[in-house]
Amino acid sequence: MIIRRDEIFVLLNQYLLRNTYEIRVFYPPMEIELFTLNMGRMLLENIVDPKELDRRKRKFATNELLRRELPDSHDLLDVLLSSGVMDFENSEEIEENFDLLRRAVSDRTIY
Repeated sequence: MIIRRDEIFVLLNQYLLRNTYEIRVFYPPMEIELFTLNMGRMLLENIVDPKELDRRKRKFATNELLRRELPDSHDLLDVLLSSGVMDFENSEEIEENFDLLRRAVSDRTIY
């Protein structure tokens, strides 16, 4: 099933109305569970081990097209980072650099 961004809250509300607080997310093409969404604790749990995801990709990527198109552990990490579910390990340092950049734009005497 493909769920659009504006439909996700409807789906999550339906799970909660049915007292289902955990949703297991699978990637069927590689027959693997990616993670469990625990809505009671607002956590992602049981995130797939990167080595296991890469092992499954090698198993199912039987040709060049699949080797390019099937996701690997870096793709999952990119999704979690870009969606805001995870932070970068050095997120405080990144935020400090952005603050300095903002100040430099507004106060040209900094540089």
